[in-house]
Amino acid sequence: MKLKHDNYSAELIGDNTVRLSGVFRLQGKEQYMEVLSLLENAIESASGSLIIDMTELSFLNSSGVSSLSIFVIQAREAGHKNIKIIGSDKYSWQAKSLKNFQKLWKNIEVEVREHVADAG
Repeated sequence: MKLKHDNYSAELIGDNTVRLSGVFRLQGKEQYMEVLSLLENAIESASGSLIIDMTELSFLNSSGVSSLSIFVIQAREAGHKNIKIIGSDKYSWQAKSLKNFQKLWKNIEVEVREHVADAG
Protein backbone atom coordinates (compact mmCIF):
# COMPACT_ATOMS: atom_id res chain seq x y z
CA MET A 1 0.00 0.00 0.00
CA LYS A 2 1.30 3.42 -0.93
CA LEU A 3 -0.04 6.93 -0.34
CA LYS A 4 1.54 9.42 -2.71
CA HIS A 5 0.79 13.12 -2.74
CA ASP A 6 2.59 16.16 -4.11
CA ASN A 7 4.77 16.79 -1.06
CA TYR A 8 4.78 13.53 0.87
CA SER A 9 4.34 9.80 0.72
CA ALA A 10 3.68 6.93 3.09
CA GLU A 11 4.43 3.41 1.90
CA LEU A 12 4.21 -0.08 3.36
CA ILE A 13 7.39 -1.96 2.45
CA GLY A 14 7.35 -5.68 3.00
CA ASP A 15 5.25 -6.76 5.95
CA ASN A 16 6.70 -4.66 8.75
CA THR A 17 8.09 -1.33 7.51
CA VAL A 18 6.30 1.94 6.82
CA ARG A 19 8.38 4.63 5.12
CA LEU A 20 7.29 8.24 5.61
CA SER A 21 8.99 10.77 3.35
CA GLY A 22 8.70 14.34 2.22
CA VAL A 23 6.96 17.22 3.96
CA PHE A 24 3.89 16.52 6.11
CA ARG A 25 2.00 19.81 6.61
CA LEU A 26 -1.51 18.41 6.88
CA GLN A 27 -3.96 20.36 9.02
CA GLY A 28 -5.49 18.53 11.97
CA LYS A 29 -5.63 14.87 12.77
CA GLU A 30 -8.56 14.36 10.36
CA GLN A 31 -6.20 14.95 7.44
CA TYR A 32 -3.75 12.43 8.91
CA MET A 33 -6.39 9.66 9.04
CA GLU A 34 -5.22 8.09 5.78
CA VAL A 35 -1.64 7.84 7.09
CA LEU A 36 -2.82 6.56 10.48
CA SER A 37 -4.94 3.92 8.77
CA LEU A 38 -1.87 2.70 6.88
CA LEU A 39 0.10 2.53 10.15
CA GLU A 40 -2.73 0.69 11.93
CA ASN A 41 -3.01 -1.87 9.12
CA ALA A 42 0.77 -2.30 9.12
CA ILE A 43 1.03 -2.95 12.86
CA GLU A 44 -1.86 -5.43 12.69
CA SER A 45 -0.16 -7.46 9.98
CA ALA A 46 3.50 -7.00 10.98
CA SER A 47 5.53 -10.05 11.85
CA GLY A 48 7.61 -8.81 14.74
CA SER A 49 8.22 -5.15 15.41
CA LEU A 50 6.78 -2.43 13.20
CA ILE A 51 9.50 -0.22 11.74
CA ILE A 52 8.62 3.38 10.91
CA ASP A 53 11.34 4.73 8.61
CA MET A 54 11.47 8.53 8.75
CA THR A 55 14.96 8.97 7.33
CA GLU A 56 13.58 10.95 4.37
CA LEU A 57 10.87 12.81 6.30
CA SER A 58 12.11 16.38 6.15
CA PHE A 59 9.22 17.97 8.05
CA LEU A 60 6.39 16.85 10.33
CA ASN A 61 4.10 19.52 11.75
CA SER A 62 2.54 19.49 15.22
CA SER A 63 -0.64 17.84 13.92
CA GLY A 64 1.49 15.01 12.55
CA VAL A 65 3.42 14.62 15.80
CA SER A 66 0.13 14.56 17.68
CA SER A 67 -1.35 11.97 15.32
CA LEU A 68 1.71 9.72 15.61
CA SER A 69 1.58 10.10 19.39
CA ILE A 70 -2.03 8.91 19.40
CA PHE A 71 -1.02 5.94 17.21
CA VAL A 72 1.78 5.02 19.64
CA ILE A 73 -0.52 5.23 22.66
CA GLN A 74 -3.19 3.12 20.95
CA ALA A 75 -0.60 0.52 19.94
CA ARG A 76 0.70 0.37 23.52
CA GLU A 77 -2.78 0.04 25.00
CA ALA A 78 -3.73 -2.68 22.49
CA GLY A 79 -0.68 -4.70 23.51
CA HIS A 80 0.88 -4.65 20.07
CA LYS A 81 4.41 -5.60 19.25
CA ASN A 82 7.18 -3.12 19.68
CA ILE A 83 7.75 -0.20 17.35
CA LYS A 84 11.10 0.95 16.03
CA ILE A 85 11.38 4.48 14.66
CA ILE A 86 14.34 5.21 12.42
CA GLY A 87 15.31 8.81 11.72
CA SER A 88 18.25 10.73 10.34
CA ASP A 89 20.42 13.45 11.82
CA LYS A 90 20.16 15.06 8.38
CA TYR A 91 17.05 16.73 9.82
CA SER A 92 17.83 18.34 13.16
CA TRP A 93 14.23 18.15 14.37
CA GLN A 94 14.38 14.35 14.26
CA ALA A 95 17.36 14.06 16.58
CA LYS A 96 15.55 16.32 19.05
CA SER A 97 11.98 15.08 18.72
CA LEU A 98 11.84 11.38 17.90
CA LYS A 99 13.09 10.27 21.32
CA ASN A 100 9.99 11.90 22.84
CA PHE A 101 7.93 8.95 21.56
CA GLN A 102 9.76 6.80 24.14
CA LYS A 103 8.05 8.84 26.86
CA LEU A 104 4.74 7.50 25.55
CA TRP A 105 5.85 3.86 25.39
CA LYS A 106 9.08 2.65 26.92
CA ASN A 107 9.27 -0.26 24.45
CA ILE A 108 9.73 2.01 21.45
CA GLU A 109 13.19 1.87 20.00
CA VAL A 110 14.43 5.08 18.39
CA GLU A 111 17.46 5.09 16.14
CA VAL A 112 18.72 8.35 14.64
CA ARG A 113 21.18 7.42 11.94
CA GLU A 114 24.10 9.53 10.87
CA HIS A 115 23.51 11.07 7.48
CA VAL A 116 26.28 10.43 4.97
CA ALA A 117 26.39 13.03 2.22
CA ASP A 118 26.53 11.78 -1.36
CA ALA A 119 30.02 11.91 -2.82
CA GLY A 120 28.85 13.25 -6.15
